[in-house]
Parts: sequence; structure tokens; C-alpha cells
Amino acid sequence: MEVGMEIYRKFANRKHPHPVILEMGGKNPTIISKNADLEDAAIGCLRSAFGLQGQKCSANSRIFVEQELYEPFVTRLVALTRELAIGDPTQQANWFGPVVNKRAYEDYLKYSAELEKSGTILTGGRHILENGMEKGYFCAPTIAVDVPLDHYLWKTEMFLPIVMIAPIAPAWSTPTVLRAAPRAPGQAISPLADGKVPVRQVRMAAEPITCPSTCMNNPKPG
Repeated sequence: MEVGMEIYRKFANRKHPHPVILEMGGKNPTIISKNADLEDAAIGCLRSAFGLQGQKCSANSRIFVEQELYEPFVTRLVALTRELAIGDPTQQANWFGPVVNKRAYEDYLKYSAELEKSGTILTGGRHILENGMEKGYFCAPTIAVDVPLDHYLWKTEMFLPIVMIAPIAPAWSTPTVLRAAPRAPGQAISPLADGKVPVRQVRMAAEPITCPSTCMNNPKPG
């Protein structure tokens, strides 16, 4: 982020400012209220967290769920994750492929070990060896819970198929949003609801957000 901001300031401070497009990473959270449609929330988070094996700056890498919906949401997301078709990405039937290189694979193993030590891995956390996948860097899509909120991985962009989940209450209060989503470049927040949340509360949730991209009542883009 520091390098990106330095480049941005240099371009902006020229005699004739130049447009600049910067890739500064992200640590995108999704905040899910108790009024969310469970299936929409689970599918939206699944696609965003594990699409392209999580190797994109818009990947949903952390999820905060209002306490009332936490258990059913986690149960459903784990079930959907275990149903993913994993294998050779050149085969249309497969939705999920390998990570990009050995370094990403080694990072995946390191982070998975740390999450297993600090919390609970509900699915994933391993190199997939079945059906010929031992020949590639096939890393199982991973869901981790019970990780202390002061753990560094809550704020570290892993760029891998790993998502962390924590319960919060209430999802719409300004203090909760600020605690759940500390500043991160390129992040987006998607409180998913079914229309039962008053507009006033939606505005309260949006007011303190400083990230450049925020989606309300819509699955996280990407």
C-alpha cells in the first residue's frame, strides 16, 4: 500500500496530473446481517472467496456474520465448499484448480498450519493428492473459524483459497463495522439482507466506511 500511495502522490503532484491505476491489494470483508437470505449469502461468499482459487485482489477473505445467523451460515458454506468440482482447470467440469506456483503453495501450507493452531479448520487446509492432483499445487478450499480477532492473518492478504469467519453483533452498528473491517486498500463490504433492514440502519453502516468500493445487499463482486 505504501508503494502504491507514493506513486499516486507523485503522479497527482505533477504540473499536469496524470491518471494512474494502482494494484494495492486488499483484505475484503463481507458483513452478513441476521436478516440475510442464507442461501444467497453462502453462494455469494463461496464464489467470491474461492473463485480463481482466491488469487485475486477482490477475493472475499474474511466474513463477519451476525450471531443469530452464524451457525447456519457456516454450516451451509462448508457444505457448498465440499461440493466444489476440483481438478484440471482446462476441463470445463472443474470449477476449482491449482494455485499459481510453489511459493503460493508453500504459503498455503504455512497459513493453514497457523490457522489450525490458533483456531479451527472446518474444511480444507491440505494439499489434495487424489485423482492425480498430487502432480500440481492443488490446495483445498479452506474455511477457518475461532481464530482470535487480533491474529495477524485477519489483516494479511493471503491471496489464496482461505477464508476466515467470525460472529459479530450487531452487524449494523457503526462500532461493529469499524472493528470488523479495519482499513484495507481495495476492500469492499457487502452486508447481505433481504430487504428487512431499515434504510436508516443501512446508512448507519455505510457512514464510517472508508474503503473505495462498498456493496450493500449484494454478493461481494469478483
